[in-house]
Amino acid sequence: MDAQINNYGDLMNVVKDQTPSFMSAVGAGGSAPSLIAVLLMAVFLALIAAGAVLLLVGTWKTVKKLGGRGWSQVIPVFRDYEMASVAGCDKALTIAYTACSGVFVLGQVSGNVEGLRALGNLVSLPMFVLGIIVARQVARRFGKGAGFTFGLVVLPFVFYMILGCGKAQPVDDGPAASAGPADPVGPAMPAAA
Repeated sequence: MDAQINNYGDLMNVVKDQTPSFMSAVGAGGSAPSLIAVLLMAVFLALIAAGAVLLLVGTWKTVKKLGGRGWSQVIPVFRDYEMASVAGCDKALTIAYTACSGVFVLGQVSGNVEGLRALGNLVSLPMFVLGIIVARQVARRFGKGAGFTFGLVVLPFVFYMILGCGKAQPVDDGPAASAGPADPVGPAMPAAA
């Protein structure tokens, strides 16, 4: 690069000469490690895509089993609201979880707006904690314990598929059923004449 660059065309030629192309790196003249790296990256991305599809299908069917709108799982913030509401969470928890989700998503899509990005990162911990509580409520609705809740948090694409596509059925009708029987005394006895 000792030659003097006089115009934009000369600059582009220098950049093109100094930058190896992707195809030459993975083509016949490329090295084996770079080809292996590209193949590993392709496998990694395929696994992530498969996990995302399994999670979408599992949560869709789980929400439908709980009486909600399955299609809501496609819309980022609305899906958190729907999951919390069909899981039987109280209104305050549902609103807090949805608000944290909205701020987090806004922070992630805000680009380089530092205040929004920082706020989105700030709510990630409370959102995670609230997500664990919502997962616990989902597990309870299906009669599952703390171990299943752990599975919903750590491997959601597997455990939501178990709930949504498996034989698991909700054991109650949500918050109204967990309040107890409507008539604690029992059915009325006929009066003796």
